[in-house]
Amino acid sequence: MSRFLVLALVFAAACGREGAQPAAQRSAARDTTPATLSTLAPITPVSPATPAPALGRLLIGSWDIFPTGIGGPHLTLTVNSATDGSFRGRLSRALAGDVLLDTDRFRVFTGRIGPDSMVRVTIRWVEKGVPPVELAGKASGDEWHLSRFVWGGEEQVLPGRTWTVRKER
Repeated sequence: MSRFLVLALVFAAACGREGAQPAAQRSAARDTTPATLSTLAPITPVSPATPAPALGRLLIGSWDIFPTGIGGPHLTLTVNSATDGSFRGRLSRALAGDVLLDTDRFRVFTGRIGPDSMVRVTIRWVEKGVPPVELAGKASGDEWHLSRFVWGGEEQVLPGRTWTVRKER
C-alpha cells in the first residue's frame, strides 16, 4: 500500500513539473529521451565471487573444536548473529587439559567467512597482554578443517595434529 502511495506521489509530481514547462521544452525533452536511453552502459552482472548476503548465517549455532588423536584445548564457540560474511559470538567452553577456564575471561568475538569458505576468528582475552586465540580454516558443511589455531601464543596445527571444528546438533 505505501509503495503505491509513493509511486502515485512521484508520478503526480512529475506530471506537475511537465505541465509547468513550455511546450517547446516538453517536445525537446521527448525527442532526446530515446537517444539518451540507448547510450546508457549495460548493467554488468555481479561476479560469482561476491559473497552471498546469508553466508555468515550458515555459522549460527554451537561449534566444538577438538584435536584428533591427541590432547589439547577443547573449545566451544557459540555464534549468535550474522550479517553478510561477518558473524558474532562468544566462547562458551574452554577446557585446557583438565582445567575448565571461566569463559568470562574472553571477550565477545567477531569473525568472517569469505566467498572461498575460509573462516577466520580472533578471540581476545579480557586480561591485557595475553595472546588472543586465533582460528582459521576452510568450512565445508558442518565442519571446518583448521589450517591455523593459535592457543596460548603457540601454533597448534602441526604435522600429525589435525584440528577439526564440528557443529553441534
